[in-house]
Amino acid sequence: MSEESKRVDRFGIGERASWGAALGNLGLVIFKLVAGLLGHSAAMVADAMHSTSDMLASLGVIASLRISKRPADESHPYGHGKAESVAAKLVGVTLLVAGFSIGFSAIKSILAGTYVKPGMIALVAAIVSVVTKEVMYQVVAATARRIHSSALLAEAWHHRSDAYSSIGTGIGIFAARHGWPILDPIAGLVVALLIASIGWKTLRSSAQELMDAQVDEQILCALRQATLDVEGVHDIHTL
Repeated sequence: MSEESKRVDRFGIGERASWGAALGNLGLVIFKLVAGLLGHSAAMVADAMHSTSDMLASLGVIASLRISKRPADESHPYGHGKAESVAAKLVGVTLLVAGFSIGFSAIKSILAGTYVKPGMIALVAAIVSVVTKEVMYQVVAATARRIHSSALLAEAWHHRSDAYSSIGTGIGIFAARHGWPILDPIAGLVVALLIASIGWKTLRSSAQELMDAQVDEQILCALRQATLDVEGVHDIHTL
């Protein structure tokens, strides 16, 4: 297979993984939103919002992969590979916005005292979401490592953050169903903080990639030593 074919195949593999994730998220959004509304669970409705941001992130990654596979041209002599880093950055921003939005809604509910005992359907939705999102994470992360895609890896972590979100949501709903209704919005707040944290890490990592930040000193030392160990090499001028 030629280098060009390998490059196109790489983006095709990533795109297929993202399309599968986007469709899976669409199903989860509908299921969790219906479960949250019918089960009167603020935490599950917030979780549905998180899955919505997941779906949008997957679509953004698909767009970035399509742009990245374009060959170098007069305006972009180094190719379009940075589109993946831009997409990863947008995923990070989406997570931050989702986190703050969910957190604000949770705090508002706690202060207003507008919380009730959630229904069983909300708890079932949380369990289904945890299992589904962890499977999505494993599939997308494996694909990202296989094709070396930062955008796809950011998307994978978005799926795992949703799994964590659903775990917190499930715990809150379970406790709320057993005499502690305030724990439903509190679970939503904890989930919001987790989402925002992952969003910040993703945003910072993608920004460093766009700025061509240097790797840490430990890796640099290992590279220098490996280079100097090559017979005939006397010095390193630039690394």
